[in-house]
Amino acid sequence: MKKSVLVVICICLLIPSVTWATSNMRDYIPAPPDTLLSILYYNNVRADDFYQDGNKVGDVDLSQNLFLLREVYYTKIGSIVADPQFILPFGDASLGDDDSDGIGDLVLLCTFWVVNNPETKTYVGVTPYLYLPTGAYDENSSINLGSNRYAFQAEVGFVKGWEVQPGHNLFFEVSPSVTVYGDNDDYGANGELSQDPVFALESHLSYDLTSKLVVGLSYYGQWGGERENDFGVESGTKLSNHALGVEMAYNFAAGWQFLLQYKQDIDVDYGVKAKIVQGRLFYAFDVNSLFD
Repeated sequence: MKKSVLVVICICLLIPSVTWATSNMRDYIPAPPDTLLSILYYNNVRADDFYQDGNKVGDVDLSQNLFLLREVYYTKIGSIVADPQFILPFGDASLGDDDSDGIGDLVLLCTFWVVNNPETKTYVGVTPYLYLPTGAYDENSSINLGSNRYAFQAEVGFVKGWEVQPGHNLFFEVSPSVTVYGDNDDYGANGELSQDPVFALESHLSYDLTSKLVVGLSYYGQWGGERENDFGVESGTKLSNHALGVEMAYNFAAGWQFLLQYKQDIDVDYGVKAKIVQGRLFYAFDVNSLFD
């Protein structure tokens, strides 16, 4: 496969909105103010097929081992709970004979909960994301952890829960978003890359099997995002991609949780058809306890 096509493939997979800014079940349920959450993710990505206009047009050998360091602090701004945070990706990726390692694009974000009602288990949060082009990027490589462009994403998360029986809650979540991109002015032989906004929708359904074990089903969809370079519109690059995921979270000690997710693309209009295994470990504590 020609290197120019491989560049398109790697950008499609590795832009933050695809790989590391998707959410997990119950992410839009806030912790109490003054909680500090330290999170480490591991994503293992594998892909063998590349699609365009909904049809397989080539084989790829893509693998990615990506870690995400995430620090979240819950606080109050007036009557609104907010969680300023950052996500720093790092790891390695390979596509055919090319590879990339180091850090990815730093993500700054904060959710503002305009509705926060634990009694009715109803939550609505608004989240702006800012992606900074801090990641490793080489215009001559077919794979890059960095995207060499700024991006801004706006997302709204809606959560509604029900107590099915004492101690067993069912939560439904839906999060629509839109991402707009700056230009990549170092897009190899194609000069400059610009991209239309990408619209996305995520949804999660989760249930408490026990007081410590939660299971869930997830849906991820993306639309739009047609690309253009110095030679014109890149035909067949508009997204209409869909993925499903299953996950399990276990609270194994006070403040500690481990989450395991398997996610797979089920319908791809443009891009690679990927299988992703994610592990997530977090520790939460009240920062006020440091001063007791």
